[in-house]
Amino acid sequence: MKVIQGNKEKEITKAQLAALRDKFEVVVIDLGTGDGRFSYKMAKEKPKALVIGLDPSKKLLEEFSKKANRERLENVLYTIGSIEMLPDELYGIADEVYVNFPWGSLLAGIANASGKTIEDVSSLIKPGGRLEIIFGYSQSAEPSEVERLGLSDLSARKVKEEVIPEFEKRDFKIVEVQELGKEAVFEISSTWGKKLSFGQKRKIFKLGFEKTRAPASN
Repeated sequence: MKVIQGNKEKEITKAQLAALRDKFEVVVIDLGTGDGRFSYKMAKEKPKALVIGLDPSKKLLEEFSKKANRERLENVLYTIGSIEMLPDELYGIADEVYVNFPWGSLLAGIANASGKTIEDVSSLIKPGGRLEIIFGYSQSAEPSEVERLGLSDLSARKVKEEVIPEFEKRDFKIVEVQELGKEAVFEISSTWGKKLSFGQKRKIFKLGFEKTRAPASN
C-alpha cells in the first residue's frame, strides 16, 4: 500500500499495517480525503483511532501529510487510492468510513446508487461498522459535470426512494438522514465543504448507515 509522508512516497505491507492497527482501538477511513484536512482533524480529535485518508492525488495528500509530520501525529496515514483502486490491505478493517463531498466517479456511484460502488465501499467496513456520507450537487452550478456523470435532479425523494434502498439491499441499515444547510456544511472539517458553503445554493444530504453483515471476500 502506498502512503504519503510529507512529500515522500513509501510502501507499507499488510503486516506493517496490521501492527500499526493493533496500537489503536478503532480504524477510520476517509474515502476521497482530498487535501486530507478532515483526516487530520479527526486524528487530532480521536487519538485512540487510526485514521486513514485515501485519495488518488499524491499532490493533494502532501499538504496535511506535511502538517501531520511536523506535529508528529502518529495516528493518521495518507494513502494513494480511489474507489476504483482500493488497496487490498484496507478490506474489512474499518470501524468507520466517511465519504465527504465526493466528486467524479465516487459521486456518480453514490448518487446513482451503483451496486458496484456500494459493494466496494462496503468491502472496507467491519460488521457493525458505520458509514457516513455527505454529498450533493447542483445542475445549475456544475451543469457539465452533472451531464458527464449522468446525474438526475437531487431531491429528498430521490435519496429516499432511489439511493437509500440500494444500500439497504447490500446489508446496510439506515440510521440517519439529514438535509444540511450552509452553516452545517461549513462546520464540517473539509476544504471542499467550506468552498461549497460560500458557493451557489445546492442540496446537501447526510446519510448514516450501519453495516449489518461481513464484507464480501476479496
